[in-house]
Amino acid sequence: HKSRDNRDHVLLRHGATFGICGHVHETMVDGNWARSASLCGTDDYADHGLEVGSRASQNLIHVLNGRRNVIALDLENPGDIEGYPMVDYRGVFG
Repeated sequence: HKSRDNRDHVLLRHGATFGICGHVHETMVDGNWARSASLCGTDDYADHGLEVGSRASQNLIHVLNGRRNVIALDLENPGDIEGYPMVDYRGVFG
């Protein structure tokens, strides 16, 4: 797969074994890379412009003694995890 080869080439060129990317509306976690989706989930641009529907998610990366574990956390369906209060800034900027 060409995209996969390009990503691996980037790691080799920089002497890295793992890459972390910013979000592009679709979570991806594999053996060498992690990419977050979006904290707010999909929007019209992602759905229709990129044709990539996504869910609100965030990656959790745990590194200990040279080992890493990457978990994609589903923020739209967190189960019994209680969230924290968010400040509502609507209307603040004019």
